[in-house]
Amino acid sequence: MLSRRIGSLKISQGKHKEVPLLILEGFCDKDSADSLYKLLVKLLHEGQKKVALDLRGLQHTDIKCNMAISKAHNEFLKAGGRLILISNPEPLSKAMKIMRKNRFAGSF
Repeated sequence: MLSRRIGSLKISQGKHKEVPLLILEGFCDKDSADSLYKLLVKLLHEGQKKVALDLRGLQHTDIKCNMAISKAHNEFLKAGGRLILISNPEPLSKAMKIMRKNRFAGSF
């Protein structure tokens, strides 16, 4: 399993049943959100239509991180893929619900 650190966020990369798996640990904030988004979109552009994102090790996410994950999730959906969230923290769940409502309201 490959591992990298972006500020206070550790991202371990592996596979689970042939699906790319990213395990996030630590703190995901404005300093790491953009890099996480770029990594997810890079996997999508490399042809990975399904990616699992394990969030159980996150100790904190801020609004920038929540929005980056939500935006990446939307990119996967547009491409006919899936970003599978394992143990979705409450703040991220709320952010994704708001984005879905806004998308259907035409403000996306």
